[in-house]
Amino acid sequence: MWETVEKLLASQHPWSAVFYLAVGALVGAILSIYLTFKAQRPRMIVSGGGGGGNQERQRWNISIMNRPKFLGLLFAGESSRDVHAWIRLREKDARSYPLFWSGQTQQLPVTIEPGQSQSLEVFSWTSGVKGYCIVDHANEPVARFEARDLRFVLRLNDRLGRSTEFPFSVKFDDSHLKNTPQLQIIYPLTIEVRLNMIRSGLRQLLMAFKLRR
Repeated sequence: MWETVEKLLASQHPWSAVFYLAVGALVGAILSIYLTFKAQRPRMIVSGGGGGGNQERQRWNISIMNRPKFLGLLFAGESSRDVHAWIRLREKDARSYPLFWSGQTQQLPVTIEPGQSQSLEVFSWTSGVKGYCIVDHANEPVARFEARDLRFVLRLNDRLGRSTEFPFSVKFDDSHLKNTPQLQIIYPLTIEVRLNMIRSGLRQLLMAFKLRR
């Protein structure tokens, strides 16, 4: 069989042109199907976060968005259904704790539509108690952290078993006893963010040369 294929490729016979067309059409169809499937898949990203409360209690959250994207192009894409969330310390054999989507009192999954986001309740602080914690559905702490700088991993799973992980670090400062503590969630720079920073720097450099003229 391969000998016949090699002869067709090396020959100038009219059938070789037909062969090339058939192979090209087949490869194009396979790539089209693959790219369409790849582009339509849900793509989970961290789209923001913040905190709020008063001097008695503070809570911090992370916003998760479904933004299907492929080769820099945004797509309408698919919904990410039955999404659960867990968090753990970025250590070997660390225990995972379930997180609750904002507005829920149980660990119920959510559906995140393309272009939409959902907020996760992550950490909590209560006046008079040292450190910050992760709470359960009854607002009872299930894990408490007192270190000033820790690394965590947030994991999302959907109905099809697809998993997405987000590493981040937390800097916590409760040294000012008369004020509410400061908690920062810091994400590592992604390749996309780095490229955007490079593009922005190049634009500013070009503008500087233009102004000098």
